[in-house]
Amino acid sequence: MRYFCFLFLLIVLLYLSGCGGGGATAPSTDNNPPLPPSNIYGTVTDSRGIPLSGATVSAYYKDNPNDILDTKETDRNGKYYLWVPVSQKTYVVKASKEGYQEQAQEITLSPPDYQQEVDFRLQPVDKR
Repeated sequence: MRYFCFLFLLIVLLYLSGCGGGGATAPSTDNNPPLPPSNIYGTVTDSRGIPLSGATVSAYYKDNPNDILDTKETDRNGKYYLWVPVSQKTYVVKASKEGYQEQAQEITLSPPDYQQEVDFRLQPVDKR
């Protein structure tokens, strides 16, 4: 009888040790999502190639510029990640930061992964 009680207790302990989210990864300390699920990503730098933190990057359909699909600020390394619905439409990705000239690029997302890297090199505003 002791053998069966011991075996039962062992099975229960093994079962419970597997509960509670074992195998889960710790949440990211980065405010940006990992590459998937992002499908538009890149880096914003200044004219010298130095990363620009706090630049705003937005995406919208070319035929509907008033409907912003996603917008984010770059992190301290100038990186950004956007998530837009996948469609056959043309997207416009726009980067801006105070003191720099705004830039925009047209892209399409293509199979198989529907991801696109879009980097920007912003030029300073001419101060005359």
